[in-house]
Amino acid sequence: MVEYLSPKQMTRVQFLLPPYGEDHGIPPSFANAWSKGVPPSFANAWSKGVPPSLASDGVRFLQLPQFMNLKVKFRLNKSLDKKMAFEFLNIKAGGIDFSRGIISVHSELKIILKESKVKQKKIINKYFNKFYKNNKKYLDNRLKEMEKDWEKVEKKFIRQLEIIFKNPKVPKGKYIGYLSIINCNPRFLDDKTFQIFYKYPSGSNYVITHEILHFFFYDYAVKKYPKIFSKLDMNSGIFWDMAELFNAVIMSEPNFIIKDYSEKNKPYPSHIKYFNKAKEIWRKNKDIDNWLIEFYNYFRKIKKS
Repeated sequence: MVEYLSPKQMTRVQFLLPPYGEDHGIPPSFANAWSKGVPPSFANAWSKGVPPSLASDGVRFLQLPQFMNLKVKFRLNKSLDKKMAFEFLNIKAGGIDFSRGIISVHSELKIILKESKVKQKKIINKYFNKFYKNNKKYLDNRLKEMEKDWEKVEKKFIRQLEIIFKNPKVPKGKYIGYLSIINCNPRFLDDKTFQIFYKYPSGSNYVITHEILHFFFYDYAVKKYPKIFSKLDMNSGIFWDMAELFNAVIMSEPNFIIKDYSEKNKPYPSHIKYFNKAKEIWRKNKDIDNWLIEFYNYFRKIKKS
């Protein structure tokens, strides 16, 4: 199945192709065209149905619904940033010490680790107030840059979500990305918001896609397989491990939004030994239902042994 967007009408069209040899079901004569956008011979065919030359090849056109209504908003939230800085000072997960994402960026806060919790809050409050005030113009501009960068990949990402999660409904939430001056990048499942480190090495789009994938993954797993996943913790344990590994697999795919994501994406250190198996299961047929069940069974056995 190959899907294209009609440039003029912004209409989504799927080409349901019969099997043709080993070339992923794509007729050999079209093989080079699929990767270059809309094949030229289709350009005038959007409003006319199936091009006559393709009818004999068994190609069917399906009109699909418009894109999911998923809009990400971008905001500053100094209070949230202060709160997360305090909380992540003492968090270690997946083989990562998150306090480094604070201290390495703001070396002036290094002294905070030896202070009492009361003193830590006072130091963070004072430091963040000063930083946000002195860098207001820069942070405002950085927020606008994040928004523009996201607009470049937004539609492509939504299309990938629709394919991965089989035309899902958008999980209810605010979908707000809060700029952050610390490199911790937490997500909040209850209201579908998250933080984005303003100097994230792989770019803000990396963080955005990563967190939104989490929202859809958890929502799909719980709704489709409630007996397995509804009672599992989404912030630790096997369900959290699976969510992070699923993201690592999807974001390492060569066709994921921006090609160099596959080079930048790395699992948590504690997940590296499971990554190849997670990827192997996904690449069998790239079906989320198959991956959820097969990897869950595999992972549960590994954890028990």
